[in-house]
Amino acid sequence: MPNKNDPKFTRSMLLHVFATPFRERGGDMQAVLARNCIPPHAMSDPLCLVEATSLYAALEDMAASINDSYFCGSVARDQALVGAPTLSAAATRADTLGTFLLHVIDEIGRQFDNVIYALQVTKNAAVFSIRRTRVLSQPTTQVDAVGISFYVSVLRNGLGPVFDPLRILVSAPSIEGVPPGLLPGQVLARSPSVALSITFPLDWLFAPFHLPWANANNRIHSPEGAPDAPETIEYFRELIRRNLSDHDFNLGSLAKVCGTNRRRLQRILAANATNFRAIQDQLRRSACVDLVIRSNLPLKEIGWKMGFRSEAAFARSYRRWTGQSASEHRRRLRSG
Repeated sequence: MPNKNDPKFTRSMLLHVFATPFRERGGDMQAVLARNCIPPHAMSDPLCLVEATSLYAALEDMAASINDSYFCGSVARDQALVGAPTLSAAATRADTLGTFLLHVIDEIGRQFDNVIYALQVTKNAAVFSIRRTRVLSQPTTQVDAVGISFYVSVLRNGLGPVFDPLRILVSAPSIEGVPPGLLPGQVLARSPSVALSITFPLDWLFAPFHLPWANANNRIHSPEGAPDAPETIEYFRELIRRNLSDHDFNLGSLAKVCGTNRRRLQRILAANATNFRAIQDQLRRSACVDLVIRSNLPLKEIGWKMGFRSEAAFARSYRRWTGQSASEHRRRLRSG
């Protein structure tokens, strides 16, 4: 049985971040799992332990399957806008970049054994680094891009106008998967000795640091709650929207992502006169109608992309939403 203290293993939650956008691009997640010897139940349990090499190979497989070498880096960049459950405590406790990074090191250290995070401070600069505890012989293009894209985006979002991409140096074993436009080419370098290294000015450590998703995490976990804050509900909506294609994503799944329990979420949603299914249905309606009207995708594919288990289920929902079938709606708008 996998042991948390064995650096050979890591948690499957990283796969969950990429599964929905991968499916939306037409990817077959079950085939990726099978090819890389990852058990299917890893997708229903974010805390499931899987071999790190298998997880990294799965990321490479996903990018190759949809012929997009920037896939994982782009998803990680977007994820930095909505937050990562593994860093929820760090985001809510930080008031400067320095305190944020120290909390990140502590939080990751308690959750993962296959990586070591560190912060080194010299007279002129600070270096945030990630080292893997096992030597890898396989390609790591996608996971390298994930680290660069996520943490650079977190720094940019948290520091605001203080962040200057020309004042940092970013190193990783590979940089080919970094999305174009994320950073100027001259600040990227290859370094096989470290999974990720970000060197930045010393004064940034003391700069005010705030991530937009920290407010939502604060309200979710605080005893008082402030559950009526609009940004809390918007945070939930964004997480649900990003998982529309996953027909297994439910209230329990959202609770796991947010690091809380079902009852707590239900209370917050009820205080805003809504519930998980109502938000999911509203978001699905908007996305489905938009795809029916604006795209040329077959209706069967739209239903599959939006998380419906069958064509019949999609057809019933579409008629309930619009009073007509999807094919009638598309034909009427285009003929008019």
